Amino acid sequence: MPKAKLSAAQREAIRADLKERLQRKEARDEIVKSVAEKYKLTANAIRWYLGSLNGHSKRKKIASMRSAKSRRKKVRRQAHSKSRSGQPALLRIARALSPEQLRNLSRVQRLLPKHEALQHRRQELEQELDALHRSERRLRRTLRRIKTQESKAATVLGRLTSR
Repeated sequence: MPKAKLSAAQREAIRADLKERLQRKEARDEIVKSVAEKYKLTANAIRWYLGSLNGHSKRKKIASMRSAKSRRKKVRRQAHSKSRSGQPALLRIARALSPEQLRNLSRVQRLLPKHEALQHRRQELEQELDALHRSERRLRRTLRRIKTQESKAATVLGRLTSR
């Protein structure tokens, strides 16, 4: 049976205790063990409270995911922007590559459409496979139902013929 939810005062007491121990520079695992014993909670619960003190909340994770998208856009803009030397960033990158690397890059570019087509085909095949698995399960259920009806009919027939 799950434990009752802690009251707001209890949660605040736990956070205050954790803050105090962190300020005293105690080892994190020692803090977790001692506070878990003191409040009769699991170590995971105490770790969660520690994380919430450090600001590792779900809101911040979502915000960082959003900022990752904006970082990617920024990198794209920078790739097309001019550097201090006046050269576009892509030219600097191209000049930094060796001739062998450039040849490999052109091969990769030629293979990309084929790779994307193969990925698309793989997704289609996986969907077809899932549909086949669903129909197989349906057929097995139907077969099981028919077998049980057959056995019931055989039992009834056996009773009728034995009279």
